[in-house]
Amino acid sequence: MRLIDVDTLQIEEFIGPDELFSYAILSHLGERRSYKIEDGQMQGCLKIGYCCEQAKHDNIDYVWIDICCIDKSSSAELSEAINSVYRWYSKAEICYAYLDDVANLDEFCSARWFTRGWTLQELLAPRKIYFYGTGWTLLGSKRSLAETLSKVTRIETLALTNPSTLSEYSQHFSIAEKMSWASRRKTTRMEDRAYSLMGLFHVNMPLLYGEGAKAFQRLQQEIIRESTDQSILAWQWIEDDTDSRIECRREPLLAPSPDYFVDSGDIVPCNVLSPMHPTLTASGLNIHVPLISHDYCQHAVLNCRYKNSVIGPVALNLR
Repeated sequence: MRLIDVDTLQIEEFIGPDELFSYAILSHLGERRSYKIEDGQMQGCLKIGYCCEQAKHDNIDYVWIDICCIDKSSSAELSEAINSVYRWYSKAEICYAYLDDVANLDEFCSARWFTRGWTLQELLAPRKIYFYGTGWTLLGSKRSLAETLSKVTRIETLALTNPSTLSEYSQHFSIAEKMSWASRRKTTRMEDRAYSLMGLFHVNMPLLYGEGAKAFQRLQQEIIRESTDQSILAWQWIEDDTDSRIECRREPLLAPSPDYFVDSGDIVPCNVLSPMHPTLTASGLNIHVPLISHDYCQHAVLNCRYKNSVIGPVALNLR
């Protein structure tokens, strides 16, 4: 892991568990270019300077900034960084979120930062976040702005204020609900819609830029290998031109993108049925669920339900 010394602006490399060193981390809207210390570029980037000065004020000696601390010309280093970045944000002492298109709190909810795929994990993983607007003007903290953040992102305040509820072993939030948080967010490259969610779902996989929509299929397959939460199948088809929901045979079983979970934010796991671990084979997904036949249709009963529903578990219309 590379970190910037806030006094010298030199990049230093650290090897070992993240817990052994203290650092702040910057969240911002990405840039195409990277900044290198050897040609003096870092001094010319305002947000790098703002971040380092703030860290010094907060008595933190090092900062991590993606545009400086990742060698994107190395595919191996880029892959390692993307597979590790959620953990890096979670281990940071403080995260500074720089919203360069926001001048004051009245403009906070319209920040482009809330529309991007990568910033979802940067919002959820850190214990502390301080938001800064244009010119590094303090807007507030994740805790003080929790209610506003919840309205903008449709994420429960519990997830925003208590990152432990998103841990690998927590069942506070279903896979479907987490996927709904990522719906409507955009990334420059299609594959990054999947890669930016690996940390949130505690899975790892190699990066294959050029695979397009297959990246999200691979992400779901990795999640299925690690989880018994069947809500990953609780998504709905969307008509591209009208954005309306349509009833159809569920084929394939896995969603084409996170957008298909847009209405799945109120789905929670339930213990009505004993969870059975699905398996992936060369033929597809092998999953054991109860089937209900009604009016020449078959419905697969999943181990999840809508939060305020008294009807029972969610069922998929198979045909």
